[in-house]
Amino acid sequence: MSARVTVGNKRWIPPPPGHFKFNVDAGVSINGNLGTATMVCRDEKGIYMGLSSLVIRGLTDPASLEATACREALALATDLGIQHLCVASVCK
Repeated sequence: MSARVTVGNKRWIPPPPGHFKFNVDAGVSINGNLGTATMVCRDEKGIYMGLSSLVIRGLTDPASLEATACREALALATDLGIQHLCVASVCK
């Protein structure tokens, strides 16, 4: 079974068999003084395994926040004892 992303019907795409997928995202507050880096982990069946979210005062560069989210995804993988993973981002 493979999930596909199509216009108007976005669905989660599973990782390869035997792997876990970390979806990462970042954002900046409306007033521009806070950044967030968030990641969620799911197994190949889509079962939730864990998440982490950071709020960082003063870091508001989207690319830096996205990189921080990727780094934190690797730290979460270590915490969960996961060795086979992929990290996915929708960062443009």
